[in-house]
Amino acid sequence: MILVFTQGNPDPNLFQSYFDYTKNMFKALEFDVRSVQVIAGMRNGSAHERNDLHTTMKDIGSSLVLE
Repeated sequence: MILVFTQGNPDPNLFQSYFDYTKNMFKALEFDVRSVQVIAGMRNGSAHERNDLHTTMKDIGSSLVLE
């Protein structure tokens, strides 16, 4: 499982306790949480315009297929 959280605030650590709680909840339910991605600053433009996200998501997807 890959958890992806998006938010308008530019601080990716703002809701860290919630991200950790959610990850641990899924792990307790025996999901294989492979990655937690926080995509912050979404007020600054759409996700499809951010080349850094394309690379990150492609790398995560590739890691799932290659295992």
